[in-house]
Amino acid sequence: MANFIQFTKMHALGNDFVLIDRVTQNFMPTARFISLVADRRFGIGCDQILIAEPPIQPDSDFFLRIYNQDGSEARQCGNGARCFARFVYERGLTPKNRLQVDTLSGLLYLSLREDNLVSVKIPPPQFDPKSVPTLLKPKHNFEYELPMMMGLGLNFPKRCHILSMGNPHCIITVPNILEIDLAFIGRQLQNPALFPNGVNVSLVQQMAKNHILLRTFERGVGETLSCGSAASAAIVTGICTQDLSKEVKVSLTHGSLTLKWPNPDAPVELIGPTQSVFQGYLMHHRSEDEPYYYDY
Repeated sequence: MANFIQFTKMHALGNDFVLIDRVTQNFMPTARFISLVADRRFGIGCDQILIAEPPIQPDSDFFLRIYNQDGSEARQCGNGARCFARFVYERGLTPKNRLQVDTLSGLLYLSLREDNLVSVKIPPPQFDPKSVPTLLKPKHNFEYELPMMMGLGLNFPKRCHILSMGNPHCIITVPNILEIDLAFIGRQLQNPALFPNGVNVSLVQQMAKNHILLRTFERGVGETLSCGSAASAAIVTGICTQDLSKEVKVSLTHGSLTLKWPNPDAPVELIGPTQSVFQGYLMHHRSEDEPYYYDY
């Protein structure tokens, strides 16, 4: 038996997603299904797959479930959440332009703005090593030193900052983000002896008090063109170290995001564009859990 499932392909500055509605469609995603859909050669191709489900909290509008390319489940995605807000609105699942959404890492507050941008408020950062989680021991506050034996090179900065934005982040400030092999560093740090659940690794280059450049390697995916939670982790780090102002432009490969963090107890607000690319139907073969055909 086969089941047709409607999907939408979207992106936020090149960070791309396949979004599927489970509010009105009946199917159960598995790791194999997710990895096949996300495959860029044999599937639709995306960094992550986002699933809209009925809410858990009585005051919430939806539950957002997030899957990486490899089929593993993620807890947080700032860019994905912004695409999600446009998806549920354009699909007619809600008439609201302000939403409260459940995720595995807590509540997100989403807004479709009049300037055609979408904002998301991400819960405040967590700095306790157990909340990340990481088995490394901080040298000072949330500053850490990377192990010397990892083959990162003598000139590579060993200092980093590690925190959780609902998912684990390792922020490394460097003079030039283009001169470093991020893929190698990202793979080296996916070490359960350091990060039991993996970690998103970001390179930051500061241009001014209100402007940084950013590259990110996402666990379960690889380097992505944009990552909202990594941008949030980067500006939190810079504000805590007094290197950045409370509103920062984060420049990425295909555009920029604006981020605001007014005080330590406040959520981080992430503002930027989203784009619907195309819609289509997956033919989901239930007996093999394989989407063997799609059209759009």
